[in-house]
Amino acid sequence: LTLRHYLDVKIKNHRRALTWILLLTHSLAIERLHWRELGRLKLERQYHKCRFCRIAVESLEHAILECNSSQ
Repeated sequence: LTLRHYLDVKIKNHRRALTWILLLTHSLAIERLHWRELGRLKLERQYHKCRFCRIAVESLEHAILECNSSQ
């Protein structure tokens, strides 16, 4: 076993955020809506609007790489 590079991040909050993303326990819409949908009707992905820019579909890729919101 080897130490994962994301565990060597010096800033605790950054290390925690990276770990949450890798474990899919983050609070982005794509994951939150998945938790709510268990046992309910599925909400189509095109309705998962980004809570920051409110334009694009909120996904992990959008939130980290594409979203231009100042938040």
